Amino acid sequence: MVKLFCFEDSLGTEAQRCPLLLQHNPIHKKVPVLVHNGKSIAESLVILEYIEETWKQNSLLPQDPHDKAAARFWAKFGDDKIFPPIVDTLCSEEKEQEEAIVKAKGKLKYLEGVLTLAFAKHN
Repeated sequence: MVKLFCFEDSLGTEAQRCPLLLQHNPIHKKVPVLVHNGKSIAESLVILEYIEETWKQNSLLPQDPHDKAAARFWAKFGDDKIFPPIVDTLCSEEKEQEEAIVKAKGKLKYLEGVLTLAFAKHN
């Protein structure tokens, strides 16, 4: 059995966060968390690799080692650079929220440009 957590349940102060989320990710206290057979797996890249190893017949990663490394890089980039400012836009107020929106848009624009170039090279 696989459980998914709703994004909304991870926001707000620690006291407001979903008890199920805190139970399954007590270290980081945030999504993403995958629960499979009663065991918790946290962090996007770790979840990606877990899925890859658990369901080999339904691979998420490309077979080519370079392409696989690139996919892992972008998963980590998303965790480290894209996700935090997006969460900040949802969790902050007024001036801080406006600053977070500008930062999130900048990160997403950068990602869009890089991915556009990458896909253009493959087509």
